[in-house]
Amino acid sequence: MSSPVEASGAEPSIVEETVVKPGARLSRPRFRRIVPPWFRRRWWLLLLCLMAGTGGGYFARSSQSLMYSASAELAVVSGASGAGPGSANDADALALTYASIIPLDQLEMRKVADSTGLPLHTVTKSVSAVAVSGTSAIVLSFKAASEAQAIKDVNLFAEVVTLGAANSAIPRKSLAEIKLATSASRSGELRKFGIPLGIILGLLIGAIAVLAIERADPRVDDVEDLAAITGTAVTLFPGTIQQMEMARGIVLAGRGSSDVTLVPLSKSEEAQTEYLWNYLTWGVRQSATTLRFIGAGKRKNAQLAEETGPTVLVVKPNAHSRVVHASVLRLQMLGRGPVWAVLVTGKLKQKKRT
Repeated sequence: MSSPVEASGAEPSIVEETVVKPGARLSRPRFRRIVPPWFRRRWWLLLLCLMAGTGGGYFARSSQSLMYSASAELAVVSGASGAGPGSANDADALALTYASIIPLDQLEMRKVADSTGLPLHTVTKSVSAVAVSGTSAIVLSFKAASEAQAIKDVNLFAEVVTLGAANSAIPRKSLAEIKLATSASRSGELRKFGIPLGIILGLLIGAIAVLAIERADPRVDDVEDLAAITGTAVTLFPGTIQQMEMARGIVLAGRGSSDVTLVPLSKSEEAQTEYLWNYLTWGVRQSATTLRFIGAGKRKNAQLAEETGPTVLVVKPNAHSRVVHASVLRLQMLGRGPVWAVLVTGKLKQKKRT
């Protein structure tokens, strides 16, 4: 079960390793170099939020009716007559007052409803009046389902307000028409931008959710992450250094211990750990230090407790940081704290026989 590895008096270094193993090979998917690890883990969450945002945008678009809005302009008459205010300044002040009164004046709203043939509640929701700041002008607006209807209704609205109604809060002939509507603009732009806004909002919420989850449940994605948790030298396998160099570095990190054990983090790393052990012990010369390998089955904990010596922790990318940290603490409690860690990538595949 074990093979000796050559020892040396040099100091260990943090390096990367490569693989040349008879009988099997460890392949690294190319897409891992392009697609970020967090996206491979959480793409489904982004997709879910994107679908929800798109669906919400479509619902908002479908629920809003396309409307047209037309505007007419009136002015408060100034002068010394009994109907009008006494001066231009008074007219400017009255424009603000009249603009707030017009949509609430039920007498005039009923008259507008009679003129347009629309229900009173529809008229109340469709009309608006806004005073132009610093002037005596008031802009009346009316919304309708078509451009022609909006123009017709707002002009009728302006005529009713200009003529006034009996017992109305606005005196008759105190308003004059300046400009009637000749065109209408389309409102309800949510029909046009609902889906794009939903997509953007969905992606934004998804990104925030992914960031929050990643911070709450960090993973081991690279050698830097693994080194920060284990506090040891960490190498990537397969990588860029040769078999003897990696084996020598592990032996040196063990500081002359007679046994160094390769320990998989979990069952999913067992095959890669055995492959790494075979790779490190293949055809090397004997020395005082022996590399051992234990599986991740039920006997793992018993073997770790019975034997002695430092360990090498073998971890796959995407491992939970808290699990790796717990394993390091457990090994330290057993007096078998890791002196080296290996991040193994790719899938183990048997070579085809020819």
